[in-house]
Amino acid sequence: MSFQLLEILAKVAFLVGMVLAVVPFLTLAERKGCAWLQDRMGPSRVGILGFGRRFGLGQPLADGIKLIFKEDLVPAGADVPLFTFALILVLLPAVATLLVVPFGCDIDVWGHRVQLQGADLNIGILWFLALGAFSVYGLALGGWASNNKYSLMGGIRSTAQLISYEIALGLGIVGVALTCGSLNPRDIVAAQGAPLFGVPGLHWNLFTQPVGFLVFLVACFAENNRLPFDLPEAEP
Repeated sequence: MSFQLLEILAKVAFLVGMVLAVVPFLTLAERKGCAWLQDRMGPSRVGILGFGRRFGLGQPLADGIKLIFKEDLVPAGADVPLFTFALILVLLPAVATLLVVPFGCDIDVWGHRVQLQGADLNIGILWFLALGAFSVYGLALGGWASNNKYSLMGGIRSTAQLISYEIALGLGIVGVALTCGSLNPRDIVAAQGAPLFGVPGLHWNLFTQPVGFLVFLVACFAENNRLPFDLPEAEP
């Protein structure tokens, strides 16, 4: 097996494993953060071998076990192939967008130069936006393939929210692309290492474009249907 093939397989395994490992703890951080804002405890019963019970550190593991044993429900009149494809259409783009994210500088492995990035694309930002938009089709297709008018309306409502906030998301990214003069994520990351007010390595877009950062952050919460933009699920 060639080194290039091993490199590709290792990068794919890293991206998938990172998503599976990081998302549960990000969910825990979100739940604890929301609890702090709402003056309540949040997850505070599950620990890891008795450690961190007060902070709910074992909650991601408990959620994962619960997810494995959850019943896979498919509506009785649904088009099963299309319904299943809709789920894939939502999951895969979320992982594929990480291909263009640079996680660090290049490293040397057995005499080979390896980029800590899945794919070095000159239009990486457009790749990110294009694949992120695929979830819109997955939600609409899932609602339609379920052959249920309520599910169809729910899918349309979720799609409308995603499309609406994609405009704000794109505008937040446009300012960064114009400032850095590139659509390549590696160039954008490198540009943030320039000096700011005489301090090296602080030319972060967070400081140079604070309004754009806030718009992007709010749009990210809305795109992921997280509080307080969880109207399509109405979990509270």
